[in-house]
This record gives sequence, structure tokens and C-alpha cells, in this order.
Amino acid sequence: MRKFKCAACGYEFEVPHGTGGTGRDMKCPECGGLLHRVDAGGPPEGCGPAPGRPGRGRRASQKPKKQ
Repeated sequence: MRKFKCAACGYEFEVPHGTGGTGRDMKCPECGGLLHRVDAGGPPEGCGPAPGRPGRGRRASQKPKKQ
């Protein structure tokens, strides 16, 4: 969920990710004022690599040996 707050009236609300709109194009549903993003705006929870696991790709020691 993305959290927004109206700069004019202070109304706060949430919008699900992937709704097709950008926060820049949205207006406050209460007064029509400009909105500011309240949350950090990072990726949704659960995205990205697991903690403590290496990234993708092979390690140098796992490269196939030439014969």
C-alpha cells in the first residue's frame, strides 16, 4: 500500500500498488489539494533477495574449467 497525505487539509489515505495511477497525477479525494507521499516509497515488503543470500550469478570458483 502507498500512503498519501493532503498538503491542504491533512487527509491521509492509502492506495494499493499497481492501480495504474501515479501519485503525481492524484488529487485529494476530500478537497482536491496536492498530495505528498507519507511512506518511504520503497518496494513492497517481500520483494528482493532474502537476507544473507548472495546475489545472482556464479562465483569465480564455480566457473566451468576449460579443457
